[in-house]
Amino acid sequence: MIIGTVCCLRRSDRLRHQTTRPPSASPTRRLCSASRARSHSDLGMPSGFAYGKSMRTVKTCVGQEFCRFGLGDSTRLGVELETRLQGMESPAKMKLSVSRCPRNCAESYVKDVGIVAIEGGRWEIYIGGAAGAHVRKGDVLATVDDAETARQLTARFIQYYRENANWLELTYAFVPRIGLDRLKAVVVEDS
Repeated sequence: MIIGTVCCLRRSDRLRHQTTRPPSASPTRRLCSASRARSHSDLGMPSGFAYGKSMRTVKTCVGQEFCRFGLGDSTRLGVELETRLQGMESPAKMKLSVSRCPRNCAESYVKDVGIVAIEGGRWEIYIGGAAGAHVRKGDVLATVDDAETARQLTARFIQYYRENANWLELTYAFVPRIGLDRLKAVVVEDS
């Protein structure tokens, strides 16, 4: 069965922007040699974790290689988070994203955990967002000085959520139930 066509577009020799959109709708210009693979498996890529109560793939904006507005390396941080959290089970599905600037192309404000680069090389971590039947902008858990701290606080929040959430309780219900102040105390201040 053919999953779909994956267009692989190249802007430089070391980076490829992959999308299911046709080449005319993509932000890059030239087709690479593997421009029309039949599926992700043809490219040697996992298809992601779309089912079950686990971490989904981390959504990122196109990053500094393709966007001039960025303030931080969202692609690198997203890949590092996904590598660390891939397939981890949780009380409910979890969607994460990393946006390179407050333009929020990766919809980080409305994810279970969203990280947004801001001025001065800093990052804001949002928790408890949702964009489905119940729309909720996430609450700011912390503003940190570097990507490593953002990664650590994200992992702490996820572990606390895994240990304390009710089965099938999404973060948009978990955060108000526990309280943002309590979550900041436990996750950020380590109390």
